[in-house]
Amino acid sequence: MGLSSPSQDGLSGLAPDKIFVVGRVGRSSVGRFDTDSNQRNHSEDPIVSSPLALPELEPTRSHGLPSPDPYFASTHDSEYMHLREHIRKLRKAPPGTEPKKVDAQWEVYKKLRDECLQLCKSLLEKSRTNGRNTSLESSLDPTDTRSSYSGSLMENPNNLHPNDQRIAAIQEYKAIQEQMLDNFRNSLLATYTKNEPDPSERQKYAFLDDVTFRKGLIVKWRDNSIHAMKSEKLLFWEQFKIRSLNFERLKLDLKAISQVIDTPEPSFDNHVADPNIQEHVIAKNGDAILEFGNKGREGYPMLRFRVSSHLLAESSPLFAQMLLPQQPGTIPPADMENQLPEPPGRHVCKDAMEVKVYRMPQIELNCHDALGILLHAAHMHNTKVPRQIEFPVFVSIAETCLRYRCTSPLELQVEYQWLPQWIHMANDESPDGLLLIGFAFGLRKIFTQMSKTAILNAVDEDEIQSKEIWPQAIKDKIKAIRAAKLAQIHECCTKAIEEYFRPPSTTIDRRTSVGSLELTTSPRCPKGQHLCDATNLGWLMLVYNELRVLPSLMNKVGFQNLPKSPRRSLKGLLDCLRLMPSAPQVHEGVCDYAPAFRSTIDRIYNSISGLTLKDITGQDGWALSKHAGPDQQPEDKLQEIIELPGSISERRTSGPATSARGFNNQSISNEEISLLSQSLEDSESDDIVEE
Repeated sequence: MGLSSPSQDGLSGLAPDKIFVVGRVGRSSVGRFDTDSNQRNHSEDPIVSSPLALPELEPTRSHGLPSPDPYFASTHDSEYMHLREHIRKLRKAPPGTEPKKVDAQWEVYKKLRDECLQLCKSLLEKSRTNGRNTSLESSLDPTDTRSSYSGSLMENPNNLHPNDQRIAAIQEYKAIQEQMLDNFRNSLLATYTKNEPDPSERQKYAFLDDVTFRKGLIVKWRDNSIHAMKSEKLLFWEQFKIRSLNFERLKLDLKAISQVIDTPEPSFDNHVADPNIQEHVIAKNGDAILEFGNKGREGYPMLRFRVSSHLLAESSPLFAQMLLPQQPGTIPPADMENQLPEPPGRHVCKDAMEVKVYRMPQIELNCHDALGILLHAAHMHNTKVPRQIEFPVFVSIAETCLRYRCTSPLELQVEYQWLPQWIHMANDESPDGLLLIGFAFGLRKIFTQMSKTAILNAVDEDEIQSKEIWPQAIKDKIKAIRAAKLAQIHECCTKAIEEYFRPPSTTIDRRTSVGSLELTTSPRCPKGQHLCDATNLGWLMLVYNELRVLPSLMNKVGFQNLPKSPRRSLKGLLDCLRLMPSAPQVHEGVCDYAPAFRSTIDRIYNSISGLTLKDITGQDGWALSKHAGPDQQPEDKLQEIIELPGSISERRTSGPATSARGFNNQSISNEEISLLSQSLEDSESDDIVEE
């Protein structure tokens, strides 16, 4: 900035006391107004003698001075102008909390809401990008000197930078949403207090926060209004119901715009100021950023991973659908629809490279750095992938691989190093982790074994549903099979009782004297003795009661005072029923119900074979079993180590040696583990993994 005489600079017609402001120019142009050099008086230097002389301007700083025309960039931005126009329309809507005014505001808003959200996202990206890349030279249009000579900026120091104008427009739109939300809230509360006098603050909060509770109250108020012949018509309550739903939609819209504004931009400089943000550089020259907001999960930070889209797309169909360009009109698979992010935003990193930012819809807690290990493996960073891991880490990695359908980077690591390290867990009664590992990596035999263990050991459906790491399809299938087997057991028990209840004869005249009643039914006993049947039936009922099975059988036929059966696993129930004893002092052979009963229980147990991958997904295999046929097992080396339990009847009827041998068939031999571990730790296996 300099003070110059108009006659000296050849600028006739300008006031001699006018201050010329030159904003956002380079060093070479500070104070220069080039005219004919012959007309300049070289004996005077107006810049040096000027008391207002400034030091040299740095090319990347403006020293607080605004640009020559701060409205130039924004007024030529069509998206900015569209948003300003929508804001103008929203402000023209009638304000107020009366129902008609609230509805009128919504009618205007609903036509603009989707477009406004997209405009806000786009303007915010522009603001961030331009804020990082703007320089003093690029901000001044050399053909536009109006602002430089007019002095208008000095007269209005509150003018905003174009980026600030964009953010101000977004904030103004958000303020309109907040005002509309207040109007909705006050309108709904007015109706609530009219129908529910003197509500507490807690009741008001529940009414506004819980849409299901509010819906129930609306139905109650409408019914009361009809019965009491009040003035409110049915149309009033229908409109109030719609207003209630619009209130919920507006809350979601405000949450979405708040998330857009409040999301800080990536830095990846290892000095993130916000402790609630963790940034991981997987690929230094990566062209994409995966951002996990983890909204709604208190205590978990936002995660960002800089990755290479080309390497990641090769490792997963989900990432390929997300990162690779798709043909116009291509519809993503139905099972991926809710797992794909919105179109990416753009961000310029500190290395001047523009990357795409994908805001992922998944909740990613990155337990045990599982996602970091997976992404490093996908980028072939072998030194970042551990050779030996703890079992909880193994489970977390399997869960992450399953979530993003990305198993190929770790398949060799799992098959040759991690799985042999933890295969002994197959004999554990808690199948949670290994079942997930078997399903994620397509280990068909392990998955079948672990799912059978889960079916047998779950005490009720609530326990199955509580397994958070299991996919819902697996939990539903396990619950269905368990329920079917319980139904078979119940049918077996009731049929054993029904055999002793046969219809009596209706053609015989009965004597009426006390104690003269004769049994006319055909006894089950082939010798025709009712005493044999009565002994067996009574004994059977006593045994049911002893095994705590009787309540579940008899409560349905009127014995309401019996105590409830205990929570018991399917395996526990089968184990106690297969101990069914014969009644004492009765005929042998067909009169004894116990052998046939135990045989039926054995058949039910042996019919539980566990789940297959095809039962869940319809596919024979994937990952480590993708090249195996329908009847082939890819983990042949584990076939002798893991075997399905044998028949109960075989173990029950065999001697101690046979029982011990049957148990060992389900467990892992220490010698086999040792041999397997030695064979997997040699250099050949390591070379395969490295490749």
